[in-house]
Amino acid sequence: MSAGQRAAGSGRRTVLAAFAANLGIAATKFAAFVITGSASMLAESVHSVADSGNQALLLIGRSRAQREETEEHQFGFGAERYLYGFLVALLLFTLGAVFSVYEGIHRILHPESLDSPVVALVVLVLLLRRRQGPPPPVSSWQAGTPVPTPPPSAVPATPGPPSGPS
Repeated sequence: MSAGQRAAGSGRRTVLAAFAANLGIAATKFAAFVITGSASMLAESVHSVADSGNQALLLIGRSRAQREETEEHQFGFGAERYLYGFLVALLLFTLGAVFSVYEGIHRILHPESLDSPVVALVVLVLLLRRRQGPPPPVSSWQAGTPVPTPPPSAVPATPGPPSGPS
């Protein structure tokens, strides 16, 4: 098995693991919503379901991008991965915004009290603790360290203006 095949398999496993984790988190948050009636728990559970849908779209895009080239698509289908990534971003933004606006208006017009806010707080604290881990890597730009410039011999000379009669 080549290094590329191992990387492709591990990428698929990562997306599948995220898919399963998001479904489990969605179920936990939805159970907390049922117990508490908390709008934030409902919004969080819908967000986790949307994340699961995004993982499914990424899997579809990944498999479609790996198809062999055809007479009509001589360069293959690799660019489809980017299309599905774009669809994921578009769906996250649009569905999240629509649901948040709807739920906000609904809760303002029909306010409800929380039955048991302790359950919602426990779920949020547990999920926050799960997300703690090592800090993400910092790029040299974010860290403020200068990026080395190549030596002058590595930069190709640019031609000057054309010479001759004009």
